[in-house]
Amino acid sequence: MKQQRKNDYKGRESKVEVRFFPAEKAQLQLLAAEAGMTISDFIRVRTISAKRIIKKATPLREVLIKLLAELGKIGSNVNQMARALNRRQDSEELKGISFDEINNVIADVGKATDKLIKELNRGY
Repeated sequence: MKQQRKNDYKGRESKVEVRFFPAEKAQLQLLAAEAGMTISDFIRVRTISAKRIIKKATPLREVLIKLLAELGKIGSNVNQMARALNRRQDSEELKGISFDEINNVIADVGKATDKLIKELNRGY
């Protein structure tokens, strides 16, 4: 299903202005961010049960996405080590590291990546 963009409001021509105390606005911003919504979407969803237009990443989801990217980098580095290990007869580069250790690290990175993807797909 194609996600609706911010500019595709079609028919949303009415604007309502509401005044808040600074502390109320800060609380509203925090609640909207925690829900992964803009302030406007948050108000619509909470007051008239409107459907969300765009879901922003919650702070937790942003952290999970960054962690997934870091795991990808770690996996790439481990693969480079494995390649160097395969060539080590020509070099003293990775002396003392076994294939089993490399394979265990690759498996652990794969498991952690799979768990993160599963959590992201669940909606985090």
